[in-house]
Amino acid sequence: MQVREILYMSADRYNSPDRFYGYGIIDAWEAVKLALPKTLNMTAMIEGFYDENSNVMTQDTVTVNIRNSSSPFNIMDQATGILNTNGIVLLEYDNVSNGVNYFIQVHHRNGLETWSKNTQSFSSNVLNYNFTTSALMAYGDNMILKGSKWTFFSGDVNGDGSIDIADLTFIDNDASNFLTGYLPTDLNGDNVTDIADLLYADNNASNFITAVTP
Repeated sequence: MQVREILYMSADRYNSPDRFYGYGIIDAWEAVKLALPKTLNMTAMIEGFYDENSNVMTQDTVTVNIRNSSSPFNIMDQATGILNTNGIVLLEYDNVSNGVNYFIQVHHRNGLETWSKNTQSFSSNVLNYNFTTSALMAYGDNMILKGSKWTFFSGDVNGDGSIDIADLTFIDNDASNFLTGYLPTDLNGDNVTDIADLLYADNNASNFITAVTP
């Protein structure tokens, strides 16, 4: 947010045209709050990375976009962080505002793109959002229950918004070549691409799982 905009918005005559001519007393604390980054405290689980028996998720990186509430849902800001073993990530944004409605969009290296069910807003520079409590937290209720947690579908290896034969082919090829390491075809986060990864993708492809977006 630009300094000039912050000063205008924090002036006591913000709702008066006079503010554009420099009138109004600046509320310094309000200006500071407007300038501070906004924090998203998000909880999410990836199907293949979450172990329902131990209630622990293998840590991995996600990219989370804050998007406009109306079509074409422009990206207002973006941040990348690591979902910890509890599925929690804290992300900071500089280009969003308190009290404005936004969609949350989550990308993962092989998890299906998932959006928040409804628009959300930051309050006092913080937004808390937990995808894992109910299918109703995702747009189109597009998650899968694993144990007691709702999780993002695993298997969209090529990131095209659909889990299908193309993803299965990538996984099968890497498994056949005994590939290891940080790969998009490793659906359970054990750094090995094998039959276990193929099973997740095959199940979801068989159910014609695709991303559901506004």
